[in-house]
Amino acid sequence: MDDVGRAIGLVSVTQMEALTSRQRTTQRVDEIADHDTQLILAGDEDVATLLERPAFARVGRAVVIDELGRPVGLVSITDVKRSLRASRLADRTEQQSAHALAR
Repeated sequence: MDDVGRAIGLVSVTQMEALTSRQRTTQRVDEIADHDTQLILAGDEDVATLLERPAFARVGRAVVIDELGRPVGLVSITDVKRSLRASRLADRTEQQSAHALAR
């Protein structure tokens, strides 16, 4: 985050693991963070837009920000997959219910 609390990047466990023990105690987070702006998204952006972002495909997660640019959450590719599965399941259940009512 910057000095007013806005998200400016993302650090992964993989990036942290790549550091030596000494580097972990001497390097600042902003020095190893991925500062790709495509990894930061507003909460009202749609999932299709997120999935089109090469940075999201590369990293597998993105920071969700509020209207002031402050982080309010993290969305991962796993979150998106779960949401899509739940949506498909709900659609199937709805179709089955409609089919049963039509009989």
